[in-house]
Amino acid sequence: NAKLNAGGVVDLAQRGSVIGASGKVTVSQLSVGQQRQTTPPVDVEVDYQVGLNLPRKSAVLEKLTILGQQNRMDLLRASLSRPMNLSWGDTAGTLPESNFQLALTELDLREWGAVIATNLESGRLNLQLELHAQQDGKKLTTKLSVHLRDLKARWETNVVERAEIKLGWSGVLENLSSLQL
Repeated sequence: NAKLNAGGVVDLAQRGSVIGASGKVTVSQLSVGQQRQTTPPVDVEVDYQVGLNLPRKSAVLEKLTILGQQNRMDLLRASLSRPMNLSWGDTAGTLPESNFQLALTELDLREWGAVIATNLESGRLNLQLELHAQQDGKKLTTKLSVHLRDLKARWETNVVERAEIKLGWSGVLENLSSLQL
């Protein structure tokens, strides 16, 4: 039985063209089920503050913190280093560069079978994502690393056991239109 607790404030100004929102959402003992399988219960907490200015074609993510715990151990952790400005217009903001980091730690694939591929029978997943925003979000640099270990997978009659997979990816998105991998 999941429990949800949420509170927040939404501010509207200039006939709704300038919007601010802040709040905190906490979900305790969240579990997802599918086909007689359920995920382990997790506790998730999201703390946020965001502003949107439509006339200036910009948004500021002032604060974003996400914490997910399974059995009181960190499973998911994400945060901003400082406010992140994102602009899709010609106006320039004044915020410095910002980083968003997300880490998924020691996800047991067997326990999470209800929401992942059915042919992945067991293994441990670690994932790191970094997003670096520059030039008011007009240049977004990403780095992703994935590490699967002790992987057991089955495809029809083929079985892979005790496999280890490491993947890395990086890219740059400029002006929300040009992607370099």
